[in-house]
Amino acid sequence: MPKYQTQGNPLRRCGATLVMLFLAVAAVGWFTTPAMAIPAWARKHNLQCSTCHTRPPRLNRFGEQFHEMNFMIPNTSEEKRPERQQLGPVSLEQQLGNHLAFRVLGNLAQGFEFKGRSGRSEISFPNELEIFIAANPTDDIAVFVELENELKELEFNAGEFELEQHFGLGHEAFLMINLAKPLRRLGLPTMVHGAEAGGMVHSSILGHGPMLMIGLVDPSTNFSFPTARQVMTSLPADVENEELLRLPITPYAFGGKFFGLYKANENDPLLATTPTLYNTAGALGADFHGRLFGNLLLYQFGVMNGANERSSDANEKKDYYAGLRLDLGESNFARFNISGFAYWGNDTARAPRASDPSRPGRLIDWRRYGLGANLTWRWLDLYGAYVWDKINDEDLPVLLRPHFDNTASGLTLEADFLLSNKWLASLRYDSLDGGGLMESSGATGVPGGLRANGAMLGAQARYYMRQNVSLYLRYQYNLEQDEESPLTSWVHGAMLGIDLDF
Repeated sequence: MPKYQTQGNPLRRCGATLVMLFLAVAAVGWFTTPAMAIPAWARKHNLQCSTCHTRPPRLNRFGEQFHEMNFMIPNTSEEKRPERQQLGPVSLEQQLGNHLAFRVLGNLAQGFEFKGRSGRSEISFPNELEIFIAANPTDDIAVFVELENELKELEFNAGEFELEQHFGLGHEAFLMINLAKPLRRLGLPTMVHGAEAGGMVHSSILGHGPMLMIGLVDPSTNFSFPTARQVMTSLPADVENEELLRLPITPYAFGGKFFGLYKANENDPLLATTPTLYNTAGALGADFHGRLFGNLLLYQFGVMNGANERSSDANEKKDYYAGLRLDLGESNFARFNISGFAYWGNDTARAPRASDPSRPGRLIDWRRYGLGANLTWRWLDLYGAYVWDKINDEDLPVLLRPHFDNTASGLTLEADFLLSNKWLASLRYDSLDGGGLMESSGATGVPGGLRANGAMLGAQARYYMRQNVSLYLRYQYNLEQDEESPLTSWVHGAMLGIDLDF
């Protein structure tokens, strides 16, 4: 992880270089012809990326249906499927490429200016290498596993922050099972696809489910603003001399929002911008979802380990959530949907001790409620989310309550505009009304800082050399600047990156 530090504003040194490099590579790609999409699902069904994506990673309506329907194309007849090898009661495609896909993502170069201290520029690639394993061993079962190598995962060791390389299970690793057939065998009513019901073959879904996703799941996968499908990707934290210089840059609506909290199963701080609860990608749980009244209503409910945990279950309780999504106004040129959810977290995190906030105290219950919406009109994609969080005041130590704000909220709005077949422009606004520890009631500091509010504006241009290969040039500006908090310590930053899916 080589780093090159500069004095003053690093953007003045690297800004022109970023732009020139971006335009040079884009000019090379301008004369190349678009290729067929090559990730595993596209290879399997011989489709282009644009069949399921407006532009990766954003899904269009067909892509959402494909995900909801067990990664199966509706009404695909047996003779149109790839050749498969029988392995007892299940079968797999004979071509290995139909099961494997890779994603390489990261900033080739970036520079940040900080409030009241020297700027920093950096060359580091890739930030993430992801390996996807996907299969449909039967029509009613899908397997999806993501392995991830992250170059800069934030760790908290012996009271100090470090950026370390990490390899392991990524955001999702689950089985998806269509429960419609077994429920019908029990005589229970279910919504089924038109072909299964003996009706005419139709390209849309008349209603389906319930579907069960079990394993490491993303509860927000069917939300109007899914956590893991960001065009403007999250940026890792910045650490200097074991000091947390800057919090990770993520959509504020999805972050923890509270300052001073700790993870339930260890002494690590739970940072205010770390996605958590309903918006955690890669939490162990079971998610049920399906549709009613045709395409009109999507329902979901689930149970999670919570506390950003995976296989461990230190809190010995479970979290529960429920959500609804209403899809309206679908046409060839426009669609609109609105979502809402409620998440009940039980013993989900630890409050700081009143006597020493640098150490975790008792377990707390945490509630989260959110609204999201998505409007697509021709070449414009608008989406956003507002999420409100509350910690049970009775779970906080009596001496801590006067120093702790137990409510917080976050707002994220994004607009993506497809300028041409190759260019995508994005603009995102984030606002955070932070909660948590307002002042240190002990003698030591608080990892991650004291309560702060934040707001930032981001702009990005993506150039698609292929449907599955894109360059991006991004600029972030911090609207709330204060050197005392790692949320607001930075002024602005620019980055040049690449996103390859193959």
